[in-house]
Amino acid sequence: MLRFRINEILDEQERSAYWLAQKLDMDYHNVKKLADGDATMVKLSTLEKLTDTLKVNIDDLFKKIP
Repeated sequence: MLRFRINEILDEQERSAYWLAQKLDMDYHNVKKLADGDATMVKLSTLEKLTDTLKVNIDDLFKKIP
């Protein structure tokens, strides 16, 4: 199973989910769901925005959970 590493990346960059929501022009609650792993679907365009905003590769956004 894959999980997002968004919270970890935000911590490493000393940023918040609120900052990310503003940069993505998304509702804070939706960004928080993504960051907390509670989202059930994600658009490819959102993934692209995430990688561009956080300046990470797509594979850096995820961690594999056994």
